Amino acid sequence: MGRHAFILTFFVCPLLSFGQDIKGGEMSYSLVSGLTCSFDVLLYSQTSLGISHDTIMFHAGDGTVDTLLGVSTDLPNDVTEWQYTTTHTYASASTYVATVSDSFRVGGILNIANSVSEPIHLQQEVMISPFIGTNTSPVFGNTQLDSYADGSYYYHDPMVSDLEGDSLGFSLVSSSSGIYTMPTYSIDPITGVVQVLALQQGLLAINLEVQEYRNGTPIGRSYREMLFDSQELGLDINDNETTRVGIYPNPVQNDLTIELQDFNSGQFIIRDILGKQILTGSLNSKKQLVDISSLSDGTYFLTVLYEHDTYTKKIIKN
Repeated sequence: MGRHAFILTFFVCPLLSFGQDIKGGEMSYSLVSGLTCSFDVLLYSQTSLGISHDTIMFHAGDGTVDTLLGVSTDLPNDVTEWQYTTTHTYASASTYVATVSDSFRVGGILNIANSVSEPIHLQQEVMISPFIGTNTSPVFGNTQLDSYADGSYYYHDPMVSDLEGDSLGFSLVSSSSGIYTMPTYSIDPITGVVQVLALQQGLLAINLEVQEYRNGTPIGRSYREMLFDSQELGLDINDNETTRVGIYPNPVQNDLTIELQDFNSGQFIIRDILGKQILTGSLNSKKQLVDISSLSDGTYFLTVLYEHDTYTKKIIKN
């Protein structure tokens, strides 16, 4: 029996390299004439990582894909803004969702699981109809970097206006990433000013949706995906309230004492490190025991709501 020589050939393929520097983004459009729209895309990345986003793929929502060239501008706080523009003519009047995706997000975002492996998916809803006429998506007067922190809260005022005088509605919706935890927030239905409770230092992601209405009929939706950065904004989790609220022992095994110093009632909320609500209850006396024996060992955040204020503290269950 002869011997056969087997030659194994290995093909070495170059790996696609993706960054982990995306901090946010948004899209806008204007109906130029007939079926033709112009689009603007803004993408924000971390400057110090040195990753280029000079091209992105633009999906018009009708099955066509274009490559857009970007222009970069370095901004304060280690942020680069990438701007892309294009025009597109649709075949017929309809509702379309234009999208742009890029990879990957920065690491350590508290409410996006494994954010370094999550892309961002920007979108803009476009409604073309002879009954609507010309339209421009709502205009953000402030950039998504125009935010601030006060105590244990983040604030963002988008300063949204509409060139045609259409009515606007505002809400926070889930991020375009996979596993997302919605933070505790409030939003002004008229101005869109967002207040978000920060449970700890770090990065927190939100996705602001702006709904556009003409004569009571929805005619489009715009989105702003952005981050709050506690280090940049000087977040101060309100430990200065400890004189009014006592929480002990900490670490705790079974019974946690919440002591109210100068008021008699309130509420408490316990959340896990992703912000998911685990336990809630009422506080009906100055000193109250809360049974947390059912919770798994780990780190939690206890928020006490009293009068018109809140106090948040990290607790350890062991």
